[in-house]
This record gives sequence, structure tokens and C-alpha cells, in this order.
Amino acid sequence: VLMDVNGEISKPEIASFEQFFGANALSDRLDIEKTKATLDDRVAQANEQATLAQRMQVLRDLCCISRADGPVADSECKVLRSLAADLGIGEHFVRRTLEELNNVELD
Repeated sequence: VLMDVNGEISKPEIASFEQFFGANALSDRLDIEKTKATLDDRVAQANEQATLAQRMQVLRDLCCISRADGPVADSECKVLRSLAADLGIGEHFVRRTLEELNNVELD
């Protein structure tokens, strides 16, 4: 859902996704619309079953994926901030994580 926010999924985003989930984890069979439709249920399930630290790690991973193809677009930041709020995480976590990812690349 996050990778598709700009209408297409880039090769660097796919590569980053596969670093987290394994080779060929993102296939043509992925139904983006179905994933979007079930997002609220998935977030609710994460809030029920995952610790705050686990939810923060997922959000960090999503920040890494969104950063994979260059600067994070405003539309992607909006989705990340919304997900953070839905997961009970302050939006400052998204900002700080993206800043840290930028600093790592500069070092």
C-alpha cells in the first residue's frame, strides 16, 4: 500500500521489500486493492497482538522501504504518519526515523 501510493512500485522499493521478506516475496499475484481494503483490520490486529516495540519496528521497516528509491515523497510521509497514529506511535517517530536513514546514507 505504501509503495503504491505514487501509482507504481519502483525496483529499489521491491529490492528493499525483499530484503525484509525474502526473495520473490513481492509477486505479481499481490492484490494491492485487497491489501488496501484489509489495512484497517491488519492494523487492529497488530495493535492487539504486537508490542509497541514490534509495531515501531514494522513502521521503521516501512520507512526503510519508502526511502529505498530516494527522498520520501510527501504522499508517502502522509501515509507513514497516518499508519503511525493508527499503530499508537507518535508521528515524530516517522520524522526521526527518516532523518536517521538520511544520515546513515551520508556517512
